Amino acid sequence: QFYIGHQGRPGVNSYYMVMHVRQLFWTPDGWPLVSCQRYATEEETAVEESELAGDWELIIYTYQVVPGYADEQVNPGFSDAQVITLEAGGTLSGNLSGSWSYTAPWLTMNYDGHTAQLRVERGRDWEKEVESTVLLTGLNEQHVTLWAKKLE
Repeated sequence: QFYIGHQGRPGVNSYYMVMHVRQLFWTPDGWPLVSCQRYATEEETAVEESELAGDWELIIYTYQVVPGYADEQVNPGFSDAQVITLEAGGTLSGNLSGSWSYTAPWLTMNYDGHTAQLRVERGRDWEKEVESTVLLTGLNEQHVTLWAKKLE
């Protein structure tokens, strides 16, 4: 198992800093993936396909630079979460449309002309104070990062 420690800054005060520890995973072709939530010594048990159906909060990370200000821009903006639904049977709905399939521990999501490979894990939802939920972290074919957490 691998972990990474990094500085976290709440959006309300960029001068306040806290230490975050997150678990690292690796794609089958060797790219590192960082868990979307801080590590909390969760028990590593298998996630069943039936646990994946439901509503999810998804962030697709895009870097937004104001044209001509790349060197000066210190706050490129937040990437906002959107709600998607993984329907039983493999349909993706909500703010994205498409399909999904699961071969543990990888979920493949086809959406809006993209394909993402997402590592499925158990974890804590720190923002909503949920002790145990299911998390996704991965990349699409353009190596854009996607993070998701299941909503209860």
